[in-house]
Amino acid sequence: MMAPSVMTDVVRRSWFLVLGLVGACDGGVPLERPREIETLTIPELRARADAFDGRPVVLPNVVVLAQDAFDEVGSGRTGTVYFADPGGGRGDGLQAFAARVALPPGDLLEPGDVVDVRGTFVRFRGPNCPERPELCFRGRTLDQMAFGAIVERVGWWLPLEPIELSVADYRERAWEVVGSLVTLRGLTVSALYEPSADGTRLRALETEQGVEIGADLHVIEGIAPGDCLRRVTGIASYFFSDFVLPRGSADVEVGVPGDCPPAAP
Repeated sequence: MMAPSVMTDVVRRSWFLVLGLVGACDGGVPLERPREIETLTIPELRARADAFDGRPVVLPNVVVLAQDAFDEVGSGRTGTVYFADPGGGRGDGLQAFAARVALPPGDLLEPGDVVDVRGTFVRFRGPNCPERPELCFRGRTLDQMAFGAIVERVGWWLPLEPIELSVADYRERAWEVVGSLVTLRGLTVSALYEPSADGTRLRALETEQGVEIGADLHVIEGIAPGDCLRRVTGIASYFFSDFVLPRGSADVEVGVPGDCPPAAP
């Protein structure tokens, strides 16, 4: 059996590992005390995002918007969970990248599920940033729960209603609604989805109005350039550019070309 002093040191080091705060010790005394893991609402976290960047947090009783289980090109890249504060305000949503979802095998989260999310919050600045400056977002961050956050279903609620935005409002202030469920109307298709350079994703569908529609959760089929999307509901997201992610066919209403107003010059 380990001596009590050895056992105490093992427990202490394990605690630091859990918090990601392992540090040097001097005479068995930690040089830095572990920070308390705070429980926050999404609006509270958003308001103090810089202070919590890189720190573990708990987000209780948030409402699921979608779980990414749609592998659009067969690359196996799925797993992000999108969720929002029950109030559903502008920017009160967040995503957990490649989350660990605590559900029985074969079960998936559905819109309206209530979950607790535990993990490290990060203000993601781009892949391999700052080591490769060309891969850094320009003046933006993507706030999210980092790789491996734990998502546990704790109840059920009504699916959140989308925030209705004009195209002009969305284009001018898209950064403000990232993570929120939004509805836009009157979008004319200008370019269809195309495979990404590495073949692991589809590039966003483009519209004459300057709104991009991503394929991470759903691909709109049977459309061609010039067609009108009378209504698109989806999660406002960002990765080098802003785009909207419809979650399924019910989030898209296709009209005829005359249904959409001409794009502003």
